[in-house]
Amino acid sequence: MRMTMDSVCKIGFGMDMGSLSSSLPEVPFGKAFDIVNEAIYSRVMNPFWKVQKILGIGKEKIVKENMKLLNAFTSAAIEGRRKEMQENAILYKNKVC
Repeated sequence: MRMTMDSVCKIGFGMDMGSLSSSLPEVPFGKAFDIVNEAIYSRVMNPFWKVQKILGIGKEKIVKENMKLLNAFTSAAIEGRRKEMQENAILYKNKVC
């Protein structure tokens, strides 16, 4: 899973998560992603997951907390890529003109 996460983050976000480094560090994004995936998968077996989501209890509370981390990470990654693209566009424009 670490290789998949590193690959997706490198290709999709242009970021190196470093989860495959020799010390095999715990990456908060990866941990949150795994937690959310497991909780969403468990919805198949739990007919009351929607009630838990509305009440913010059980695994749905954990999903909500971890989604905040995932959303913060992806928002920061997207904003970083936008800035990078704008800087590259300015550099390209200055070279062409």
